[in-house]
Amino acid sequence: MDVGENKDEDSKGISVDNWRNTIPEDIRNNKIIQETKDISAMAKRLVDANNFISKSIRIPDDGDTTGMEDLYNKLGRPKTVAEYKIKKPDLPEGEKYDEAIVESFLAAAHKIGLNSNQATALLEWNQEKLSEQKGQQKKSQADAASALKKEWGNAFDERVKIAEEVLNQYGDDESEAVIKNNPALINLIYKMGKDLVEGTVKGKSSVSSQSRTPAEAQAEINKLMRDTGFKTAYFNKKDITHNAAVEQMKQLNAEAYPQQEAVVY
Repeated sequence: MDVGENKDEDSKGISVDNWRNTIPEDIRNNKIIQETKDISAMAKRLVDANNFISKSIRIPDDGDTTGMEDLYNKLGRPKTVAEYKIKKPDLPEGEKYDEAIVESFLAAAHKIGLNSNQATALLEWNQEKLSEQKGQQKKSQADAASALKKEWGNAFDERVKIAEEVLNQYGDDESEAVIKNNPALINLIYKMGKDLVEGTVKGKSSVSSQSRTPAEAQAEINKLMRDTGFKTAYFNKKDITHNAAVEQMKQLNAEAYPQQEAVVY
């Protein structure tokens, strides 16, 4: 046999053309086998595949608690809650973190497999939403105060104090947040407090209820302008009660057409 006839064969008689014949028939026609040029290429593919598998992460089956714990650790979860390295978002002036809540959050984050970056991102998102909620709450309270100022006029400050006394005595943080956003509820609380001030319910108040709303002042003006005796005193400068009538009407007009800006309490 000519030496040249053996140059493409190894010591066992496997050539570049028949090497696939040495592979079991059940995998011989696999696409990967058919696309592989020669044994050297097959060996390289085998090494690359092994390297890839060694660096890959297996997804545990449902219910595989141990497997999930191992997966979380490979994805960067700290070994313990105490090892979390997070950056807390800055809080508005005057506010501070409740450390018990933060510890509870980190315990939950560890349980569901979050790493430090993920826990920080979630903490930032939560703080952003809380800030948005507080901003909306502040705006709602300002809108409620403006609506009541328009309705109550110069009686606003007095009635707000009465409503606040009721809330201070019977309310809590949660109920106050809801009530102060709602003009109708504030009005209701005021009416309850008005009974307290007037002694129709048990208790004592440090404020009195004397001011009128614009509607009440206008009703009083209309009533006086239908009173012949008052009109005589009001329009007749020589009447001994003229000045008193003018002063009374001046006060009523100030209450009926208030100019003071609403105050957010």
